[in-house]
This record gives sequence, C-alpha cells and structure tokens, in this order.
Amino acid sequence: MFKKYSIYIISFFLTFSSYASIQISQDEFFYKEQDKEILFNIKNKNEQNTYIVHSWVSHYKKENSAEAPFIISPSLIKLAPNEKFTLKIIKMDDIKEINQESVYRVNIKLVPVMDNEMVDKNILLISLNSIYNLFYTPKNISNKDNNKDISFSINADGYIKINNPTPYFITIKEIIINNINLLDKKITIPPFKYYKIKNTTKNIKDKKVYWKKINEYGETITGTPKELTYE
Repeated sequence: MFKKYSIYIISFFLTFSSYASIQISQDEFFYKEQDKEILFNIKNKNEQNTYIVHSWVSHYKKENSAEAPFIISPSLIKLAPNEKFTLKIIKMDDIKEINQESVYRVNIKLVPVMDNEMVDKNILLISLNSIYNLFYTPKNISNKDNNKDISFSINADGYIKINNPTPYFITIKEIIINNINLLDKKITIPPFKYYKIKNTTKNIKDKKVYWKKINEYGETITGTPKELTYE
C-alpha cells in the first residue's frame, strides 16, 4: 500500500531584507535611457537550502497586464547554498513617457528546492515574492536636480502638502518640523504630483522644514531647508 504525503506551498510577499538568507544588492533600481543594461546581484547566504529564483518586470499598476518593456536575464536560475548570481535588466521596447520618469516593478520569486528527505514527508514550503521599484529616466531630463523646486504647505485641516513639480520621482525619508519627524516610513512622490501627511506637531513655531531624500544610489541626502507656507 502506497503512503500518501502532502507538500504545501504558501506564497508570501516580503522584501528579502526581512529574510536573512537571501541578499539583493539594492532595494531600488534606476535605469537611464542611455543604459544598455543594468546589473544586480542576488546571493544565497544559506548554507543548506537551494532556491529556484524567477525574476521579471511588470507594469507598476497591477491592472495593466500588458508586457513590460524590460526583461531580466536570466529570468530563471537555481541558486545553490552560498552562491551569488548576477542578473541583468534590459530594455527591449521604446517607452512612451519621454518628458518625465516612469516606474515599473521588479518581481523576484523564490521557491525552495526539495531534497530527498522532503519528498518522503509532509512538508510546508514557503515561496517568497518580493517587489522592488524600477525607475526609468529619459535622456532629455537626465540633469537631475529636484532639491530647489519641491515645496511644503499646510492647510486649515492640518495637513501638510509636499508638492513635486519636477519630472522626477522623489523619495523622501524624513520631514522634520519643530524637531519632530512627521514620517514613520519613506514616501515616493510621482512627477508633477503631491502627497499629503497629517501634521502631528501641536504648534508650529519654526516654519522651516528640514527634509531628507534618498537618491538613485540609495544614499540619504539632506535637502535644502524650505519655508512652510499656508494655503
């Protein structure tokens, strides 16, 4: 009589930074129009487990099921214990947005490889899906200076509006007013858009806004202090 065994696979959406055995060389990707390709590394720091890694690029909005203009090569790899692999992101088609940056999703899915012992047992396998932003910059806006144009204002309802009048995505890490950081996580503001946050300071004595952004190299940069205006 044959024994019946079960293997269950559950998928989770996590960043690999929260999964210590897998290391990605960066947590955001920046592709300039003049680039032929960009490279990134993925490393399996686990000394026992092997993973199948499936990587692809999709449109930022989930409802857009059209094929993205980028590929990742190779799209499927087997990552052995302590092995590091270099992957390429390559633009395959023209991109319509030529006067502002656009954003896509880099998807990386890990599935653990079963060994012989796993085959003979009831096993719960966890596949990990991680998503990263891929920013694309057309060459005619390549001179990037988004410090001087960003502005901060406050309305009667107590919301602070961060206005981005530039053709670039701006990722802000800190917004400090009256020595209080109003952000508990980083925010990304699309080109020509604004973002609102609740003002948690009781009384605004200092109208100066001190802020920090994250540049394309993942570095934290202190922005030029701004005057908080009233709407």
